[in-house]
Amino acid sequence: MILHGKTGRGKTHLAVAIGYRAIQNGFETFFTTAAELIEDLSNASKKGNLQESLATYTHAHVLVIDEVGYLTYGPDAANVLFHVVNDRHLRKRPMIFTTNKPMTEWGKVLHDEDMAAAILDRVLERGRLIHLDGPSGRTRHLNLEESLPPDTKRLRISGIGGSEFPEPAGAKSARVRPSSTGKVFAVHFAKSGTAIASKYSRCASNFTIARINQRLSSYFCHRISDLLPVFGPVIS
Repeated sequence: MILHGKTGRGKTHLAVAIGYRAIQNGFETFFTTAAELIEDLSNASKKGNLQESLATYTHAHVLVIDEVGYLTYGPDAANVLFHVVNDRHLRKRPMIFTTNKPMTEWGKVLHDEDMAAAILDRVLERGRLIHLDGPSGRTRHLNLEESLPPDTKRLRISGIGGSEFPEPAGAKSARVRPSSTGKVFAVHFAKSGTAIASKYSRCASNFTIARINQRLSSYFCHRISDLLPVFGPVIS
């Protein structure tokens, strides 16, 4: 799945919400940014450790790759990303990308038009491209952009005010600790033993699952239930 839209449209929030939904159903989700993944694998490739490092991104049931196109990548960006996408595609393991770049510009972003086309071909063969529109969620209180039409259907996927998908009964606490790289955080859920990696290093040392869900803001987008066929048994 590729979530595309301008900044502040809720791409990352929706991707995290879907990954969190997978965790609730007993699966493992790994979250990283495109820049972190490409830098990590590029360095591993130079040291001859690419195959070992690939396991970090191919093992989890669901992989979330955030912010494709936001930063400048090295010349081998398409090559290392293709390894991840191709491996997961062959294993039929879900991937979620967030990006502010249209598909036609991925070749420029990754420095290889042909490889970018091959990546997109694999991601979208069984997936979907979803465009998120409307005003930025970060600055909508300033009325800097045109608002959505009055008849727009608004759907709450999470937040303090409630969600269509309430927490499962008996949810346990979660513990947050730094990963070995120091770049991401691994959140281990005591109930299921699964984990999600998050870039939010500003998180406090302890969260409950409910408090994590409260950080997933409400956006006007597709219902998660509409997206379930993309992921099959992993999410549903």
